[in-house]
This record gives sequence, C-alpha cells and structure tokens, in this order.
Amino acid sequence: MKANTIKNSLLLILLFITGYNAVYFKKLNAITKEGVQNFDAKTYTAALWKNKMPAVIDAATEFDQLLLAIEKDPQLAFEKNTHALAIGNYRYAMVKMSGFVVAVHEDDFIIETDIAGSKKQLLVTTEFIYGSAVRDASGLIDIKDFTSASDLNAIAESFNETIKKTVIQPFKKRLSNGLKIQLVAAVELNKENMVLDQLVLLPVQINPIS
Repeated sequence: MKANTIKNSLLLILLFITGYNAVYFKKLNAITKEGVQNFDAKTYTAALWKNKMPAVIDAATEFDQLLLAIEKDPQLAFEKNTHALAIGNYRYAMVKMSGFVVAVHEDDFIIETDIAGSKKQLLVTTEFIYGSAVRDASGLIDIKDFTSASDLNAIAESFNETIKKTVIQPFKKRLSNGLKIQLVAAVELNKENMVLDQLVLLPVQINPIS
C-alpha cells in the first residue's frame, strides 16, 4: 500500500513537471515569435541613422592615420578603431578622407587621395552597398541585443536602402571627373592580409568641396 502511494505521488510530480514545462516553453516561444514579428528594421535603422550615425560620421578615423596606426601596432589599432559582430580576421572601420574623383564607372568611381605622402587610388562603390559592413563599422549594434540573425540582416538591408536613397542618388547628379570631395565610408579590413589596392569603400557621407 505504501509503495503504491509513493508510486502515485511520483507520477503526479512527473505530470506536474511535464505540464509546467509545456506551458513554460509555449509561453517562451510565443514571446520570441512575437518579438521577431514586432521588430521593424526600417524604423530601427532610421532612428539610428538620424540620431546616432551623425556622431559616428563626425568621429570617423582619418584613413591615412588608421593605416599608420596599423603599421605601428596592429593589435591596438584594430582594437581601437574597428568593430565586428563576429570573431575572426575581418574587421570594419569608419574612415574619412578627401580627394579627387579620377574615374567614373557605372557602379563605382575612383578617388585619388594622399596616404603617407603618396597619391593612392581607391574604389568607392555606388551600386553594391554592403549594409552589413556599414552596420558593423558604425559600432552601434550589439549582437547581444538580438536573438535573430534575420533581424541583423534586415538592419543591414535597411542601411543599404538608406545610403542609396539619401547619399548616393543625390551625389550622382554631381559626380564627375575632377570633382573634389570629402568622403566618409565604411571599409572591410582583413587583419591577416590587408591589400590597399583591393579595398572597397562603402560611402556613408559624400560632400563635394568647392
């Protein structure tokens, strides 16, 4: 009789735990799903662009100074001046420079700028804007704040759309050879193999200089 009582008690406890966990996981899944559905990447990105990106642009690192810092102390330079959401060799920086447009193509243009006392030509894309590079270079996104990779991708896409509409389209009306500009751009840097001639600048702000 005593054994049956213990057995019945254990069964009741197991049923209670199973039922509790079912309700708990259901509630947790519902919250997670609701959070994903309610996330509006366009509104979120628009707020970042309006309220926080101006400070990021103002604080952009002079590109030639960043390269000198990397040459002097790579670890410190990358730690201080770059960002990344993932661990690895690829880091992203927000840089600024001035120079002259020396070539214009359908999807990009070439800027000639001074780096360490020498003239260097760099490619600036105007078509294929990788919003993830801009997102990461800004340093405004903390991966811990997001549980869904799709949300991070949506932010990148929204940055892409915003830059094309508010930066590139107005600038293209004035884009021509010989134009002097002030450029702020995101750039992807490979810590282990950084080739200057292969870098692609992703414009965040372009101001013609009279």
